[in-house]
Amino acid sequence: GYLTTLLGIAFAALVANWLDDVLNTLNISLIYLFVVLVAATSYGYGPAIMASVVGVFSFYVEFYPPYGFNSDLQLEDWFTLAFFLAFAIATSRLASAARSRAVEALAREHGAQTLQRLAEALHGGEEPTALAAAICTQVEATLGVARCAIDREGEQAATPGHNSVAVPLLSGGRMLGWLRIEPGPAGPLTEADRLILSAFAAQAGQAIERASL
Repeated sequence: GYLTTLLGIAFAALVANWLDDVLNTLNISLIYLFVVLVAATSYGYGPAIMASVVGVFSFYVEFYPPYGFNSDLQLEDWFTLAFFLAFAIATSRLASAARSRAVEALAREHGAQTLQRLAEALHGGEEPTALAAAICTQVEATLGVARCAIDREGEQAATPGHNSVAVPLLSGGRMLGWLRIEPGPAGPLTEADRLILSAFAAQAGQAIERASL
């Protein structure tokens, strides 16, 4: 994100230099502001702040004669640069906040859909062994794990493997066993997947107890 943003500022500087004879200073500054917006919506707050600072610096070096560090800036010019920097930072903050909310909304939607797919294994009145097999099959298919097993209380527990995850199966506060997961080729479960698995394990524990009764 940072590298792409720097390339975007460089491209904005080239475009601004090309349009120097056509646009005034205010319109040229909007070219840099566009890069700030793209950085904020695509990569977040950090790259956007960098785009704001580097954009103001590039704008100053390129368009304030006699160009560069020897520019004789008036008070009005300092206000212009300061206002552009403040506006770019405020804009990047708003855009990155909107991006964060959108990402969170997508994550919640993905979590709800995943939980719904997992819950499909709980329908029906199968006996406990068949229900446990259906639960594990659905977990393996939905989360892409290498292996899923349910260890019931009183049974011989499976030896946990490397990076394995064990989630308790509870019903009404009573321990029924463990839902054990062995990660697949994609690697360990993400924190979001662990939360989804914990929520599903609560439903699975209740379903297994109902089947046992």
